[in-house]
Amino acid sequence: MARLDMPRVDSTRKAKAGRPLPKPEPKSASGAEPGTGPGTESGAEPLPVPEPEPIAARTTAGTEAGTGSAPGTGATAGTGAAAAAGTGAAATAAATAPAAKVPGPRPAPPWEQLWFGTTWAAAGAVDRLRALPGATRSAALGPAEALLRRLAGTGPSGAGSRLFLTPFGMVPVVAGADQVRSLFDRWQSEGLDGAAYAVDHLGRRRPLPSCPPILLDPRDLSEEIEAAAAAEADWLIGERNGDGNVPWSAWREAADRLARHAVLGRRAALDTVLGEILAHTEATDGSAMDSEAAVTRRIAEHLTIEVDGCAAARLAKDGLDRDEVAAAVRHLLTASTRGFAELLVTATALDALGHDGTLPGAEAEAAVAETVRLWPPLPMTLHRSDTEFVWEGRGYEAGTEVLVLAGAAARDGAAFADPGVFRPGTAARDGVDAVLPAPFCGGMADCAASGLAMALAAAMVRALRVAAEPRVTAPAPLRSAVLDGLDPHGIRVAFTDYADGPYHGYGIAHLDGSVRSLVAAGAGAQRYAEVAATGAERLMAFAEQLRESAAGPTFTAPGRATLRAALLEHAQRCEAAANDARRCAVLVAGR
Repeated sequence: MARLDMPRVDSTRKAKAGRPLPKPEPKSASGAEPGTGPGTESGAEPLPVPEPEPIAARTTAGTEAGTGSAPGTGATAGTGAAAAAGTGAAATAAATAPAAKVPGPRPAPPWEQLWFGTTWAAAGAVDRLRALPGATRSAALGPAEALLRRLAGTGPSGAGSRLFLTPFGMVPVVAGADQVRSLFDRWQSEGLDGAAYAVDHLGRRRPLPSCPPILLDPRDLSEEIEAAAAAEADWLIGERNGDGNVPWSAWREAADRLARHAVLGRRAALDTVLGEILAHTEATDGSAMDSEAAVTRRIAEHLTIEVDGCAAARLAKDGLDRDEVAAAVRHLLTASTRGFAELLVTATALDALGHDGTLPGAEAEAAVAETVRLWPPLPMTLHRSDTEFVWEGRGYEAGTEVLVLAGAAARDGAAFADPGVFRPGTAARDGVDAVLPAPFCGGMADCAASGLAMALAAAMVRALRVAAEPRVTAPAPLRSAVLDGLDPHGIRVAFTDYADGPYHGYGIAHLDGSVRSLVAAGAGAQRYAEVAATGAERLMAFAEQLRESAAGPTFTAPGRATLRAALLEHAQRCEAAANDARRCAVLVAGR
């Protein structure tokens, strides 16, 4: 241990006014000053260097009232050697006394463990039921979700600092709105950082990238967003079936294309390869990191050309270099496309019910915010702290993982009145911004990606209502009392053209995947020709995109010859199919 020596007091100095000189200490039998020995230059009393204090018990035991040690010296401010000698023993004893340790988290009582385990199993069963065919799912999903709501309602609103047994081990579980705010504020104020994961009831985890600092206000892109949303709304309504319903695949395609357009420009909106790569970033099989690297390479290709009217252009004008822009664009794309199609379908359906009087009506922004509160894109996240911390009077070691139930927190009865009821304005007052700062990326602070996704959804809801009249056809009847069990994948929205508005046409594919005659729906041979010609144009455009991808640096690098050949071969097949569709259109049209 290092030794700090106190200078010896010179008895020949004159005493200062009002302060007597200390008496010299007697010498030892060897004639040496006390404390003098080999390796010391003076007769100072060695003072031990204090040991590091334990976690969170940052006490000041051993510190003398009204005094403090001057840095680099052994003297106590405002006292002499005699005063230090008189109090040194007590101070040393207090400093060496064991500091009070903050207790760690405790396991939850058995009845709460039973409640949590039963609810978790019921939620897992509900997730599995959503993968069943439509009729079977509808018959079993209602009772299962009713049981889940009853179990969740009988348990505590927030688990707090208690430990629960989960597929991720015995971890603290946070399920209350106030507790989520408290935990996030604590970590933010102390600068705690660690890995975050999106998790599900089956015990799978998917890493979530950290939020880079992005200074982007969606209002600066309002004109571009409104124009892109209007174009996508016209396309989406044109994809409806003969009964007016829009298939789920069309919703997803329009939502992903709108996000790519707003973030990276029109050329990226047409890049279906980028869309497929982004879809793989949500994988839970360990390939997410490889997909993120592929997204980075694909983004770099788009940033080599000048982009305008998008978030990337705004960030470049703010002085960010290309690597910083690429990192921000990657985060905006991955976060804004996460659950965006589900948000768009649900918000459109609830907005339609608000306009026909079934549910409370509101502006598109409020409807989208309330939808995000009730169905957060990341209902469960797992956060790990790389450093020790104290929260709610409990100490947590470094590496502790905390399970945050964002979906339960947003429906906490202690924070919201009628938390399961769709009531626009709830989220704006107490919900999304307060409970979940970044609902699309799981961050603990406000994130531009979440704001951009909600702005895109609101613009799309407005554009759809302007283009045609939306009408919810499934599930029926849809009322506020059943919103807890609402599955976005089970929602069907039909659109009816306004009498004085444009005709958007119909597609061929129907809800059951079959191809039915459109003649009965009022369409004739000319309509078949239009559909065939449109399909030919899309196939040709897709073939051109495949050739552009094959010519890019991603597939011209060494070792990618096989992939490049596969892309070019697929482009030839698309071009051949487009030519066949074009010839069919000419024959059907009689030209």
